Amino acid sequence: MTGVYLDAAGAGTWRSRIGSFQSTDCVPVTYALRLQPDKADVCVDTPLGFSARAITMSATSLISLSAAVITPSVGLSAEFALPPVALAAPISLPFTVTFPAASPSGPMLLGLRASGSGVFTATSEVTVWKPIAAAPTLVPAVVARAPLGQYPASPGITQSASITYDLTFEWSTAQNAFSYQLEIATDAGFSSVVLSRTTQATLENIRAGLLPLTHYLWRVRADNACGSVQSASGSFRTPTFLWLPIVSR
Repeated sequence: MTGVYLDAAGAGTWRSRIGSFQSTDCVPVTYALRLQPDKADVCVDTPLGFSARAITMSATSLISLSAAVITPSVGLSAEFALPPVALAAPISLPFTVTFPAASPSGPMLLGLRASGSGVFTATSEVTVWKPIAAAPTLVPAVVARAPLGQYPASPGITQSASITYDLTFEWSTAQNAFSYQLEIATDAGFSSVVLSRTTQATLENIRAGLLPLTHYLWRVRADNACGSVQSASGSFRTPTFLWLPIVSR
């Protein structure tokens, strides 16, 4: 290190000193840990599988593993498939963690602690989800002809030709949902889906080509790591040559 040092007479000069030291709290590094996956989503009360990848850097004694949430402070249960092991060679140690139903939802930092000849921590970012409380409720869809010039205007157009429409779909927020999938189909069983859109919003404005004077059905599915909840189906009928918006019932 370099600094000003005073001699016995009080005069200061710049000098560099080179040295080394070791803290009594230092622990020799004998192995390295990596937690896989390093990012995951999980539902409460559902086991989440991990693999602790341990790599030997020098001879080491037995190591044992424990898992805990570093931030925020919440409880979890962890089950390790293997007892304490010696790291004679690189090894993967499988284990699972389960967040109880009382856990808060949101991002957490999971820490894996290994003890033996030293204590080192590997981490993984885990987002905890709770089941979706209820299905989205649909708001009647609004369907209008696209502005002039935004659809194929042909004098020979027929009822079977596709026309461009401006479509507005809206639904209520489903508590705990991560994303929504909007589907439009021509049949009640949704086996003939003509448009599908995934979004995190609850309002979608779509410009799409549909058949005029045709009955369509639509629905919204709310998704997260716990599963999916499907809304009831809504319906709308496309206009033909009228310019007024039509609101579905």
